Amino acid sequence: MTWGGKESILVEDGATAVSDPINLVIPKGSKFFVRFFYAGTSAIPMSLGVIQGPGDGLNVGTSLTDLTMGGRLLNNSQGNGFTPAAIIQKTALPSFAILGDSLAYGNFDSQDASGDVGIVARGIGSSFPYLNLACGNDRAVQFVKNHDRRVELAQLASHIVIQYGVNDLSSNRTAEQLLADRSAIAAFFPGKEIIETTVTPWTTSTDYFMTTINQKPKPSEPNRIAANNAIRAGRPGIRSYFDVAAAVETSVNSGIIRAPNITPDGVHFRKEGYLLAAAAIKASLSSSK
Repeated sequence: MTWGGKESILVEDGATAVSDPINLVIPKGSKFFVRFFYAGTSAIPMSLGVIQGPGDGLNVGTSLTDLTMGGRLLNNSQGNGFTPAAIIQKTALPSFAILGDSLAYGNFDSQDASGDVGIVARGIGSSFPYLNLACGNDRAVQFVKNHDRRVELAQLASHIVIQYGVNDLSSNRTAEQLLADRSAIAAFFPGKEIIETTVTPWTTSTDYFMTTINQKPKPSEPNRIAANNAIRAGRPGIRSYFDVAAAVETSVNSGIIRAPNITPDGVHFRKEGYLLAAAAIKASLSSSK
């Protein structure tokens, strides 16, 4: 790899370096790897919050062999990772940048051979390239205030998916405020196709979410319903929506999550719940072709 024709580059704190194009053909559906070798004097490089996917590994030590060109890479740092911010390639397909919170990030999801996790990526990854720029505990109102690096990366995609909602409504934002913040996010991407998701429920349970009858929606439920009604009706500047909420609810706007084995905590989902949302997204993408 080279950067501007040079074999190495110094990346300043907070900056991004994009390599020169690589003349490499990867057959469709084939797996490939990206490897880094870092040498430092006082710290271990890692990306905070990056979880290891299938095949990922991070080997740290005081004396390591450079295996970037091949060889078995041991993994002695389970759970931590260091990955590219984006793997860039030209494509004739639609491409998606996912903006959202821990649901889009994939908290409590289980890794499988697809490598996709989260309430949006699982529905897209089998057919289209994407960047998952979601962050746990994030809110739409926070993204409006702090977004420069993610907007920069998201410009690489043709479509923007906005998933924010649960954290905003649970922090006393109204439906109107949430939708205004989503529209403000969409405005950062002129010329892009904007897709938003409906907002999934947040419930409590007296039997660990094994049944539906013992669930109770959070006080923010009226605002969630109002937001989802507006999303389903269509909003200015928004091309379409993924109805992930209807996929995991017992019925539209019920505020009750299907049971059993769908959610561990009333807000996130297990793999089974994320797969329900994925099926709804795939159906939506198929019908819009």
